[in-house]
Amino acid sequence: MKKFVFLLALLGLSSAASAQWALQPLTFSAPDQFPYRFSISNPSTAWTIGFGYDSPGLNQVARTIDGGQNWSLVTVPGIGPDDVISGINALDANTAWISVLDYNGGGRLLQTTNGGTTWTRKTTTEFAQTDPNFVHFFNANEGVAMGDLGESAPLNRLDIYTTTDGGTTWQAATAPAPISNENGVILAPSVIGNAIWFATDEGRVYRSSDKGRTWNVAALPPSGELFDLAFRDLQNGLAMTVDNANVFHLHRTTDGGVTWPEIQYTGDLKTAGIDNVPGTNTYIAVGAGDGRSLPGSAYSTDEGATWISLDNLRYHTGVAAFSPTTIWSGAVNSSTGAMGVYKLTTTVLPAKSGATTLAMQAFPNPSANGLINVQVPQAGDYNVRVTDALGREVVRRRFTDVVSRQLALDLSQQPAGLYTIQVNSKAGVSHLKIQIQ
Repeated sequence: MKKFVFLLALLGLSSAASAQWALQPLTFSAPDQFPYRFSISNPSTAWTIGFGYDSPGLNQVARTIDGGQNWSLVTVPGIGPDDVISGINALDANTAWISVLDYNGGGRLLQTTNGGTTWTRKTTTEFAQTDPNFVHFFNANEGVAMGDLGESAPLNRLDIYTTTDGGTTWQAATAPAPISNENGVILAPSVIGNAIWFATDEGRVYRSSDKGRTWNVAALPPSGELFDLAFRDLQNGLAMTVDNANVFHLHRTTDGGVTWPEIQYTGDLKTAGIDNVPGTNTYIAVGAGDGRSLPGSAYSTDEGATWISLDNLRYHTGVAAFSPTTIWSGAVNSSTGAMGVYKLTTTVLPAKSGATTLAMQAFPNPSANGLINVQVPQAGDYNVRVTDALGREVVRRRFTDVVSRQLALDLSQQPAGLYTIQVNSKAGVSHLKIQIQ
């Protein structure tokens, strides 16, 4: 299937040691399966799915709840020999969603609310003739899923559905029609607040600012198939394409994905996967060492213009970042098969954004009832993320068209303790420490 083209390059690789990454063993039941998609809920909890061309029908995902020291396999019932788990999205250690496609056409979405002990199908006629590529939930109730032409589908189309009731019912989204033979690429979408972007194999990027209900699309300069993309805020993102000569190109947007001019970069860009480190202006990229993509990893703090190597020896199958100290990638070895996952151990990545630090304050602080007001310096749009003392995200909100210069946060459901409020806007960023009594 064309949508898996980026994975073909990952077979037949070898590995060597590097001090920057710690190997965390993880073995799926099929020896050729390697982790290639991650969903990280907090510094302790992450889920991953595997892929291998010689063994479709793998009915397992893997989960860690201790920062990767141990990975446990979770069996998903009902996965047939022609099925592939194409995407995963986890809200926490217990609640996760997967998208499942059938090589013969059609697919479904499944949810677990008990850490994978049981799974429930959450779609009926949705994706009956198209293959779901991903599912993403912004919170417990609001989610979006996207699929494209299945082998038995009568029409060339993209199916995009949203839900506001936790997947009980789904509504068709409003989106531009695909061009001829266009399919989504099986990669995790990039998500910032209520905004979401996904790539297609015709070098186009679909974008939505309202949690997937309505979409626009933009074409990258004609340089081949879109390989991966990542956003660091609502306006700024990077995308990689590969042309017919197996040459990679890097594109940057500064207008939320409306335009994507190609940029010339220096340094050792890796091209098997790219992600932004949330809360910073740092991008991290990894390589597979497949002849098209150099092995190793590198990072950029200047919008992709310069890439600084972290290592040049590891062979990575993808990358996902939660923070500068919580980053995972997949690991493979041509001699022994799948090796497991790598977790970044270096502290070289910048821990703070290069954006301007804005003066803000939160009150009352301490708060007796969890109701917090954040005073912001100017009107505009703001993204707010609240984490507890262990770094676990507890609240994420998007405030649009704020005119009162005040953001009201309801943390009344959170236990007493210390919390960090991160506020991002076009003008800059602020981090506030608060206490709930």
